[in-house]
Amino acid sequence: MRGEIIAIGTELIIGGITETNSLFLSTELTRAGIEVGFKTIIGDIEGDIESTLKRAIERSPLIITTGGLGLTADDLTRKVVSRLTKRRLVLREDLLEKITRKFESTGREMPKGYSRQALIPSQAFAIENPLGTAPGFIIEHNGSLLISLPGVPSEMEMMYKETVKDFIVKKLEGRGIILIRCIKTFGLPEMSINEAIKDLFKLRDAYIGLLAKPTGVDIRIILRGKKEEEVSSLVGEIEEKARGAIGDYIYGVDDETMESVVGLLLKKMGLTLSVAESCTGGLIGHRLTNVPGSSEYIESVLVTYGNRAKTEVLGVPLETIRDYGSVSAQTASSMAERVREVNRTDLGLAVTGIAGPGGGTPTKPVGLVYTALADGKDTLCRFHHFSGTREEVKLNSSQMALDMLRRYLLAGH
Repeated sequence: MRGEIIAIGTELIIGGITETNSLFLSTELTRAGIEVGFKTIIGDIEGDIESTLKRAIERSPLIITTGGLGLTADDLTRKVVSRLTKRRLVLREDLLEKITRKFESTGREMPKGYSRQALIPSQAFAIENPLGTAPGFIIEHNGSLLISLPGVPSEMEMMYKETVKDFIVKKLEGRGIILIRCIKTFGLPEMSINEAIKDLFKLRDAYIGLLAKPTGVDIRIILRGKKEEEVSSLVGEIEEKARGAIGDYIYGVDDETMESVVGLLLKKMGLTLSVAESCTGGLIGHRLTNVPGSSEYIESVLVTYGNRAKTEVLGVPLETIRDYGSVSAQTASSMAERVREVNRTDLGLAVTGIAGPGGGTPTKPVGLVYTALADGKDTLCRFHHFSGTREEVKLNSSQMALDMLRRYLLAGH
């Protein structure tokens, strides 16, 4: 079965906002066994929306739209779908009641105009919006399934997971599945991974691709089959072969992140951590504290960006910075040791470097980064030289620091 995704919103075309809904939906639909044939981004122009939807219905059995379900004059999806499918818009009292209750639960009166969101095409299946006020809807028309969802990513994703996914699975029951496995690696270049798993590319009925990112190289495995058990078993076998070829350069699978893997290890081992950051500006702490339950092992994250903060807040000796510089193995090691001592944690993690685009010298170029880890007995320190934009250097540095911690924990120190 082929599917199509249409993202509606002028703001997605003129720039400033990244369109992410189609990325999420493409992944989910592929997992459900649906081949996504087209992705379209269109502005809030009524004629363009109508012609795009008309063409989509003619060629695709499944169409999902995002956006255009709000309250303003440029929210046109309901109107266009109603006209195209020849189903008048009707006010659904059950939806209006739910929208009203959401405002009442916050102690506010529902503003004028919000009742418009309870208008959906007649005979459509309504999709409740747990996070917002705009419901979605599903219509079957001329042999195609048309699903309209809000453009707000968090709302759209929740509605897909809680309602749309099961709806689609039931429609496709018995047609087979597509299983995707994403194996995440860090520390090896793309060509080295390509060489290590070259035999896997010869497997029939399996697509295996590599995707290089600042956080590492992802190995994507896609398999089609009739029965989930059989496909899952084969994907598992391929993953084991990849692990045998690459080893601990693999840090996670699918939705696992480096920070979630590190957090699980810290929690399992009952260890606490403090972090001192310079060039990453708090990015390591941000990533670690994005993991639910991180308060069990994160004690403190200090952004000691300037030299005065390194000496006065952490207690890095002034002579260390004077003799070796703020970007040096000696300073990074001292930062890790001092942040651990100041916060009385089991481990101290630190990073200092030159993110660029300026500030480099012949001996200390842009992209030079030191990461250090202290446990009270020993201090590990590594230097790295990253390339790319300032943001990429910062992301690479945070990933390298977290990977250093991951490897330390896996070694059972």
